[in-house]
Parts: sequence; structure tokens; C-alpha cells
Amino acid sequence: MATDKILDLEVFDVDSSGVCTADGGFVGDVTGDVTGDVTGRVFSRPQTVYIADGAIALTDATAMLRPNAASTAMTLADGEQGQRMTIICLDATNTCDVDANFGGAIVTATFSATGEALEIQFHDGIGVSGWYVIGNNGVALS
Repeated sequence: MATDKILDLEVFDVDSSGVCTADGGFVGDVTGDVTGDVTGRVFSRPQTVYIADGAIALTDATAMLRPNAASTAMTLADGEQGQRMTIICLDATNTCDVDANFGGAIVTATFSATGEALEIQFHDGIGVSGWYVIGNNGVALS
């Protein structure tokens, strides 16, 4: 037996096992875990602009670098299995290095031009754990 619930003025069908479906999509906040298939576009991921030495937050989906010192040093800790992150250089007046575990080795990603970007994903399981590069737009890795 399905039950109708109203959330953000949308009608959702919830079946006896607790599965929720919505015709026309869902707009709003989700608290807790999401399991199963998600289709469509998902937006509203957290992003932060970094201007000084420090650690990039693992809660960021996008880390934007705008270093205000001649050489800025950042770190990125190990993430969660499957976690993705984009790191973008917004201002190349100063160089910014990001040190992280890339595939089992500490690697420095050097951002030295506006628009340089890395798309990375964390893998933790069989094989070597670490961040793996999905896409690279001009970032030097050493």
C-alpha cells in the first residue's frame, strides 16, 4: 500500500518498504544516506575559496585556489571511497602547491596558471589507496 507524503509542495509516493519516488523531480535538502540509483542532474555541492596555507576540507566538492602569498602550500587528506573533488586555480598571481596521497605516494600538484584544474577521485580498497586523477587541465604533478 502506497502512502502519499508532501515535502516542499511536491507529492511523493512511499511504498511499504519505505522507497520514495517523485514525479517531476525533487528540490530540497536531503539529510542522511542516499542509496540506490540517482538519475538526473545533482547540484549544490559545497565549495570554498582558499587564499592561505592550510588544509583543503574533505567536505568541499570544489576547492578554488586564490593564493595571496608568493607560494602557498595546501594539503589534502585521504577521502572516502568514491569521493570526487575538483580543485581549480582562480588566480595565478602566486603559485599554489597541494600535497596529497595520489595512488600511494605523496605527490605535489602545482597550480601556476589561472584556469588550471584537477578532477580527482579517492579509491580505498583493493590495490593502492589514494586520490586518482580523473582529469587534468595543466596542473604539474611531481
